[in-house]
Amino acid sequence: MAHLNVRGVYTLRIVICGTLKGHSLMTGTQIRDLRKALGYTQARLAEEISVTANTVARYERNELRPSPPVMKLLKLLNMLLTEKKAA
Repeated sequence: MAHLNVRGVYTLRIVICGTLKGHSLMTGTQIRDLRKALGYTQARLAEEISVTANTVARYERNELRPSPPVMKLLKLLNMLLTEKKAA
């Protein structure tokens, strides 16, 4: 899958649409499934959402909850993946 420049797209999406206001949590399984669907390693996802690979592993094992800003980035990645699949 092509690189999704999350940082720039995230800001643009918030400014234009304001659709990511909710902070509903994704489960560890959902985060892992999203990462795999993107073709990302834990290290690559960590880089995209500005955390460590160990933190991503802890999210996936439900040992740690993503902060609201990280959850927004994860939700955005999920939206981008869904849009890419639909195209």
